[in-house]
Amino acid sequence: MRNFYATIILFFILSQTSFSQNPLACDGERYIDDIFTDVSMTTITYGSNTTVFGTNQSLEMDIYQPVGDTHTKRPVIILAFGGSFIFGNKSTMAGYCEEFARRGYVAAAIDYRLGFIGTSEASIAGAVVRAVSDMKAAVRYFRMDEATNDNYKIHPDYILVGGYSAGAITALHVAYMDEDDDINDTVLGVINNNGGFEGNTGTIENQSYSSEVFAVYSLSGALQKKGYIDMAETEPLVSYHGDADNTVPIEAGLAAGLAVVDGSVLLHQEANLHGIPNYLKVVAGGGHGDIHSDAFYQNELDEFNLLSSIFLQNQMCPDFQITNTEDVATIEQSVDVFPNPSVDMIQFDFGKLESNYQVRVHDQLGRLVTSFDGGNESKFVLEKTVVGQGVFFVNVLFGDYEVAPLTKRIVFN
Repeated sequence: MRNFYATIILFFILSQTSFSQNPLACDGERYIDDIFTDVSMTTITYGSNTTVFGTNQSLEMDIYQPVGDTHTKRPVIILAFGGSFIFGNKSTMAGYCEEFARRGYVAAAIDYRLGFIGTSEASIAGAVVRAVSDMKAAVRYFRMDEATNDNYKIHPDYILVGGYSAGAITALHVAYMDEDDDINDTVLGVINNNGGFEGNTGTIENQSYSSEVFAVYSLSGALQKKGYIDMAETEPLVSYHGDADNTVPIEAGLAAGLAVVDGSVLLHQEANLHGIPNYLKVVAGGGHGDIHSDAFYQNELDEFNLLSSIFLQNQMCPDFQITNTEDVATIEQSVDVFPNPSVDMIQFDFGKLESNYQVRVHDQLGRLVTSFDGGNESKFVLEKTVVGQGVFFVNVLFGDYEVAPLTKRIVFN
């Protein structure tokens, strides 16, 4: 999975602590590396509720566990699929769940109710509120199981939520939207008509448990308002987002032509403002879906997978934090790019360079414009006569796999 990070050495320094101080069996490797080979999957029904079309829907969840894991207190991450709250299914999150399970998590991919009628604010808000209600029931399902049958051996204090696109939007609202927020009357009315902030999905017993979550894992997600992340929030936030996303904007804008939202950049600025731990990976030139599946962005995705895993491990395991990323991840190579924008040529200057490299230049559509071997020269120049006028993305791949790849956006006027 980690093309550029296959040689990672994970142990940095681990102090001796008692089991009570280390309930998740943290060791500096678990939750970061693939420590299990096989994964099992079980499908259960976690609730039911009425759709926007008036029919009853049973809500299923696929639960993935590492085979051979003997630890009895594990974090669980609940993931929701994307599809503009219109289409999609839980199977599209299977790969993510399997990856988390191999690292030692319990992972779950959930169904949630889809659909809306019309495009009014109330209609769009209703789709989000129903999804939030369903995900909160899934959170409570795991707490209820831990307190009763304990089938999944989870730790109730470490329940994470996340997803892709609409699924990420759902997870962000589960974590950060609450009754103390500044919510307009239209949206507030929709919330009240769907069971309030806890929603109305799940049995009476289910609804007696907490829906609080530990952290959020957002893939190309957004909130209705960045202000939902406020002084009262403590949930760490991880995000991965392309800066050319035309479906869910990375800053403020219209999502899928349906509703104005605040994207990942604004959410992480807000998290920083309130001292909430967070990690954001912005993919230069990346769109909505390509950064998750296109081979062109594989190095960016590998970096995110590794560094987000380390970030989450550090949040869950404060006594086993990995603080020196050169020991566990990649060496960052600095580069000066100037002038940018330019009318004729742009110079790349690495300063001190200890690795050979290759350069690939792509246009905004991802088409390869030019490529060349830079050897170990500390500088190279791109000329407008070679690539033409417009916006381009320069990807620098280093021969030393411990050096992180670079992507720079350049403009020739």
